[in-house]
Amino acid sequence: MKVLLKKIFGRPKAPKTGFSSFFRNASEQEKKKLIKEVVREANADQRKILEKYERQFSKAS
Repeated sequence: MKVLLKKIFGRPKAPKTGFSSFFRNASEQEKKKLIKEVVREANADQRKILEKYERQFSKAS
């Protein structure tokens, strides 16, 4: 009965994706490597945005 109630009223399970399985199964070293790369790319993107803003701001002054 309990199983039936869980099936009817329980939360649906989230679909498993490559992203979630990576974080479940990857070693700590692989996770750190990926996170460092993502942070580097985000930092570079932010720098580009700031440089673009500064160029536009300096033209307006």
